Amino acid sequence: MNDAHFLLIIAHISALELFAFIMLYPLFKDLAKETIKEDAFLAEILAFLLIISALTCTFYLAYALITFCIGALIILISMFSGLSLIALSRIHRVNLLLFALPITLSTLLYIIENLAMHGMKNLALTFNIINELIYLIGVGEGAVKYLPIFFKEFYRNSHTEALTALFITICILTVALQWTGLEVPYTLRYMENTSTIAFIAGGSIGYAILWMRKWVARTL
Repeated sequence: MNDAHFLLIIAHISALELFAFIMLYPLFKDLAKETIKEDAFLAEILAFLLIISALTCTFYLAYALITFCIGALIILISMFSGLSLIALSRIHRVNLLLFALPITLSTLLYIIENLAMHGMKNLALTFNIINELIYLIGVGEGAVKYLPIFFKEFYRNSHTEALTALFITICILTVALQWTGLEVPYTLRYMENTSTIAFIAGGSIGYAILWMRKWVARTL
């Protein structure tokens, strides 16, 4: 493993840990304030130390939980992105191409990999890079659109912006790890693949909604 790979892994773990820290801090802060009501500053220090201890002492468990939460968010964002691309857009006919492209690329990749077409490795790599870029653009756009709405229910604006930025950073670093041939957490790898299915499901629901709208309009 060279220095660039090592730094990439450190950056990925740091982003995950910071994401967890920002998510947990308000909860631990309120808990500490209930325990130490006399001194707010001491309560904040206690909350900080508790989170650092929790993330350090239970590193593997915390890492698994964090990656699971992020993976679940990726799936939800992908589903909402597919739905909004079709049902909530006025140019859904144009978006049909954007909807079909990742499906086509994923299908071709699956065929090439499972039929062991070794002579098409370069083509498969090209398909994979295009698919990953589409994935990053879709998830990034969906994160900016939907995550602030979700996070604002629990956090201040500064925390919401930081969590959204870290979420996108983690997605980019995860793809970068795969491009360099390094292992990524199974949860994120599995969720990333599942996100394509979620995107297709969301888009299919969008088409169903459009069809129902047309059917209702014709009936009335």
